[in-house]
Amino acid sequence: MKNILQFIPALVLLYFAGFAHDNIAAAKWGLISSVVCYAIIAAIQQFRLNKQQLAILLLTIVMCALTWWLKDDRFIRLKAPVVFSIQALVFWVSPYFGQARITLAERILGSSFKLNAQQWLKVNYAWVVYSLVCAAANAYVAFEHPLYWAQFKVFGSMAITIVFIGALFYRLRDHILTPQGDA
Repeated sequence: MKNILQFIPALVLLYFAGFAHDNIAAAKWGLISSVVCYAIIAAIQQFRLNKQQLAILLLTIVMCALTWWLKDDRFIRLKAPVVFSIQALVFWVSPYFGQARITLAERILGSSFKLNAQQWLKVNYAWVVYSLVCAAANAYVAFEHPLYWAQFKVFGSMAITIVFIGALFYRLRDHILTPQGDA
């Protein structure tokens, strides 16, 4: 359910920006309201927002406010490339910070896969590359093909993510942890 709720703001943006005659004003207000509603639902379900949810909420509000204040839709189109760039940076620096000095990939996937430190570092850098590819693709479409940016933001990013996750899990299939007692 949580994963489905995360797509609601993107679908609202897609509707207003992509299908409702390129209405960027309606898109930004629809995006802000849907992100705020999503944050409220997530906070009620989890009794708090995690760092990622809070960062995306704040970045959405800032980018939409800049779009409104400066009357320039480039700021709302920059949101996805900025989020993916920050994600790349966080994955890249993760092995150098924290108490255990483990990668972010290991923190996220460590309960499901058994890898050594070198393998976790490779997985972590795969996430960096994935994030940079997504940032570059979103920036390219947003500024070179602005008529298609809302559709690409929803469907193109989703397709890139599915391909990446599928390839990653296929690569890690031999390292899946199984519960004790399974044959």
